[in-house]
Amino acid sequence: MIEVKNLYKIFNQNKKNEFTALENVSLFIPKEQIVLLKGVSGSGKSTLLSIISSLQKPTSGDVIVDGEHIAKLPDLHASKFRNEKIGYVFQDFNLINSLNVFHNVMTPLIVQNLSKDEIKAKVINALSLANIKHKKDEFVSNLSGGEKQRVAIARALVCDANILLFDEPTANLDKQNSLKFLSLLEDFKKLKKTVIIATHDSIFEQSNVIFETINMQDGKIV
Repeated sequence: MIEVKNLYKIFNQNKKNEFTALENVSLFIPKEQIVLLKGVSGSGKSTLLSIISSLQKPTSGDVIVDGEHIAKLPDLHASKFRNEKIGYVFQDFNLINSLNVFHNVMTPLIVQNLSKDEIKAKVINALSLANIKHKKDEFVSNLSGGEKQRVAIARALVCDANILLFDEPTANLDKQNSLKFLSLLEDFKKLKKTVIIATHDSIFEQSNVIFETINMQDGKIV
């Protein structure tokens, strides 16, 4: 499903402030597995997620998703790949405060040639899966952290992507909402999603659906 081969990411290459964020990272994640990418801040896990999603390009190495080599995709093709294959939930959610919940979740569908009825059906379905349908008309600026996360999850689900990537999903949540997020992992498993969670939060040790934990340190898998 997802294969990473000899991946390097070097920022400011050949400059005094050169920094190696990823060093010779290789891994394989089977289809429909829930995987924890664990490490302290600065270990490289967020950079790795970003490259798997094609938001960033590696300095060298390869990333293969569903048989497609995506590491060096041109920007237009990378955007199409993300829209079709990846649901990404950012640490700070990246929602648009000036839009309500429904329109935030709708945004990935704008580039698709869908009717209004098809868009509405997909958005309502995603909101229902994320248990936030009751807030569909609320502006996101009025939501709690846990509610904002559920909106971000609905947006990640709306295109029916098979791969969900979460960058520090509990970093901005209290313990109660963090536990609620853990309960969602069961739903993702039932939906047969492939899930990668980048975190340093020990609360994930309470989940019994984590298939594998991959530990990172200083840009390497350890």
